[in-house]
Amino acid sequence: MKQKAAPTLAATAPKPAVGRDLPGPAAKPPLTPAKASSPGSGSPPVTPASTVVSTAPSPEDRQILWKFYTQQVRPFLSNSRSSAAIKNSPLANDVDASRRFREIQATLPIAHHELLQELQSCCNTRRQIEQQRTILRWMHWWLALHIPVSILLIIFTIAHIVMALRVVPFRF
Repeated sequence: MKQKAAPTLAATAPKPAVGRDLPGPAAKPPLTPAKASSPGSGSPPVTPASTVVSTAPSPEDRQILWKFYTQQVRPFLSNSRSSAAIKNSPLANDVDASRRFREIQATLPIAHHELLQELQSCCNTRRQIEQQRTILRWMHWWLALHIPVSILLIIFTIAHIVMALRVVPFRF
């Protein structure tokens, strides 16, 4: 017996129209300290929110990120390259790749850190795919060796049984 799910508040609430102001309660102004604390009062002074420095990405930062992406990340992630070329990439090793991403992250503002984490995740996935390809290649070579040897073992086992029955006949 299935039960109906209760409608959520978000699904039943009317959605505001985009591009026009809807009447509603007036927005409250941000809280500001009534008076600055005196040096002897024991509480730390409150700094207004307007003094927080915004770190917007500059064109130089974008250029650094673009250069890193085009010269190292994109060639490593491309499917058109051979396995040997990918293994020779500076991002092929876990330790070297994490060091390079940390170096780039240290030079860029926080706004780009999430993008760098996504690129690093993509590179980690590519590295894992290459490891799986290597294992799969070894497994195929193993089958090329294992199947003929197994067939020979079966043939020799049957020959051994026939020869053993010829020497010592089976009687009840």
